[in-house]
Amino acid sequence: MEDSLLAHISSRFTNAIENVATESLAYIIQSNITARKAFFEFLSGCNIQFDHNLYVKTQVAKNTKKINENANESKNIPDLVCDDANDVERVIIESKFWAGLTDNQPITYLERLPKEPSLLLFVAPKLRKDNLWIERKKKISDNKMKFEEVKSLNNDILLVKFEDKRLLGLTNWTALLSFMLRICETNGQHDAVSDIKQLLALCLNQDTNAFLPLHSEELASINGKRVYQYIIILQSVVDKLKSIGVITGKIKWNGVIQQGVYFGTYILIKDNDFYISISFNDWSNYPTPFWLQALKNKKDYKCSDAQEKALKELYICDPPKAFLDADKCLCIPLVSKTNADEDEVVNDLVEQICNIAKLL
Repeated sequence: MEDSLLAHISSRFTNAIENVATESLAYIIQSNITARKAFFEFLSGCNIQFDHNLYVKTQVAKNTKKINENANESKNIPDLVCDDANDVERVIIESKFWAGLTDNQPITYLERLPKEPSLLLFVAPKLRKDNLWIERKKKISDNKMKFEEVKSLNNDILLVKFEDKRLLGLTNWTALLSFMLRICETNGQHDAVSDIKQLLALCLNQDTNAFLPLHSEELASINGKRVYQYIIILQSVVDKLKSIGVITGKIKWNGVIQQGVYFGTYILIKDNDFYISISFNDWSNYPTPFWLQALKNKKDYKCSDAQEKALKELYICDPPKAFLDADKCLCIPLVSKTNADEDEVVNDLVEQICNIAKLL
């Protein structure tokens, strides 16, 4: 699909791209009854039949109880909500392109929904869908919320169900908008078709954009300082692991520019070679800079058969705690604590690696 006016204009205001998409979607739903019915028919793929007369609103603030000590605020503002005639929120839609996730997502947003059939649905780019889903399931697992993964009526929607029948789902922009587009085209809704194509072009542009425009705040010196602090944390983790005998051998820090950018060192854990690093390439696909990679040896970046077997529980669990690709590259994300001081972060990362060592 060719670029559109909306996609072109939105590219000039990258800080607000998610709001532009949300407001555009709300306008399409509110201005055309066929598009509205198509939208709620798509949502019915989440195993709930929604009334297409639900009232659609955007950027609605609501005060909810603070759910954990790390939450910065109890006030939360999801992108789009759908209320019934009694002003009860039945659906919350959260638009995502490449912005990070907040502390409120998804836990506090789920708290807004009634404890009965209702839906929180994230809409994200195809390229981000799988990793975003892993993050969401980890967040609800960490909050000890009991859920089961269920099969949705729509193959383009990933879905989990809670004991109280609330649902958390994830779909992609292309699936949602293409569904609405087909129905509007079939019913001769030319204005809606034009509007949907504009929004779809914007979303496809975001989905395939190889370079995300730089923002001034990303270039601020604090970000350089933060990356330097990541290096200090990594070095402190390795020093502590060596001091308690978890790792052995000579430590030699290096940086590699190959398929990605790394800063790290080879380490030896129970006679197994690993590479511990800040991996910018892996970080771009999963939300942590700290990574541990199992190696057959220092010249072979594949894991050994013994490592693959010993660490199997990490990459077969749901959500996975490690990733094994077709080339037998076994990478383990080390997810650091947030809202914690340096010692807490270092000790937590050390504990994660000690637990990995126990599996070997």
